[in-house]
Amino acid sequence: MMFFRQLALGTFLLGCSLPALAIDPANFRVNADITATLDDNQSRAERARDQVEDISASMMLNLSYFRPLGQRGLMILSWFGEGERFDEVELLDRNTFGSSLALRWQPSSAFSAPIVEWNVSVQDDNIRADQRDSTVIKTQLFVTRRFTDRITMSLGGEYRNADSRSTVFDLEDSRFFWNFDYLLMQKYALYFTYSHLQGDVFSSAQRIFCNGAFATDILPLINASTAIESDDAYNETFCGEWIAYRLDGRTNTYVGGVNMPVGKSMSLDVSLMHVDVQADLDNNYERNLVRASLLKRF
Repeated sequence: MMFFRQLALGTFLLGCSLPALAIDPANFRVNADITATLDDNQSRAERARDQVEDISASMMLNLSYFRPLGQRGLMILSWFGEGERFDEVELLDRNTFGSSLALRWQPSSAFSAPIVEWNVSVQDDNIRADQRDSTVIKTQLFVTRRFTDRITMSLGGEYRNADSRSTVFDLEDSRFFWNFDYLLMQKYALYFTYSHLQGDVFSSAQRIFCNGAFATDILPLINASTAIESDDAYNETFCGEWIAYRLDGRTNTYVGGVNMPVGKSMSLDVSLMHVDVQADLDNNYERNLVRASLLKRF
């Protein structure tokens, strides 16, 4: 873990110092996107009474610097900022800032030659409910290959660690993912991604109802949890008393979507995500998220 923290810190410092150097502006790219998300189980709760539906809007700006490494390699340094605002649970409003380093390598210039990428990123998530503030470190290794002029696939793994101000939101997990892209009519990109995650998950649930009665059926989740505490965001928003708890779980995620061009430098991306979590002692839940994003390249 110390290795990843040192590497992430080095990435951040390198990212901060690079703009002071004399670098060709042609090697920079700026991307922005605006996203609307509908989440039918934002609280990640098992029981229907605890499931909170919410809508959020987010905006992200990404600045990337590209530098060739020989004839087959490429280094990408990125700096990004994102803000997200929620309609129902406003204490989940988030501002994020971070940087990343990616290294790509292709063994040959053949059409079907795979592209190998390793990346590491560090970001600071500042959330209105302070207990959820986190420093997130993530690293990925994956391979992408074109099989035809229409079909592209990726296969890889990811490790993520979130160090928060509280115990419940200290999260560590590993993820395997597979992605399939299909170019339809040389214009529309259809995609599907499957992910399997092993590690920490968290949920929110009512411990005391609005009428003052205690929830007597949450003992299994309390026994299975590796950490539990009061949930500030939900307690400030709803009546009764809410708790947040962390579990060791296995998560399967399925994402399907389409990316459609809008003009020369914009596109519209619409996707549906289904999340299925199987945690210890049969503490399970599902989520469905619908996203629509407008992406712009400058």
